[in-house]
Amino acid sequence: MSAAIDLIREAKAVGIRMFVTDKGTLQLQGQQKPDADLLKRLKRHRDEIIRHLGGEQTPTAEERPFIKDGELRIPFGCVPKYKWWAGGQSIFETLLELNAPDEVIEKYIGPVSTPAEWEQYVAMKNRR
Repeated sequence: MSAAIDLIREAKAVGIRMFVTDKGTLQLQGQQKPDADLLKRLKRHRDEIIRHLGGEQTPTAEERPFIKDGELRIPFGCVPKYKWWAGGQSIFETLLELNAPDEVIEKYIGPVSTPAEWEQYVAMKNRR
């Protein structure tokens, strides 16, 4: 797994989301600022993170997936990043980005269907 993906997931785990602005710069958004170590690593891998995010601008509400009644909803007009069936990021990555509750994550991933993501999820859950 690439450093960019690891950093994106680590940032998401502490409530920080990343977007590429229309000027191609990386923007961090969240309730808290990243600690100095995470910020340093984000800066070091900034270009790789931007490439991984596909240089996409912040999606509008109509272009983002959402959770309703415990179900992951991916709108028809959703940005390609969220279309796992068309080569976009995995359902697990989308659920992490949405800060989905554990019961929703467990509904979509599991030790049999996505073993690597399940192991990562269990490790994340144990850190809380």
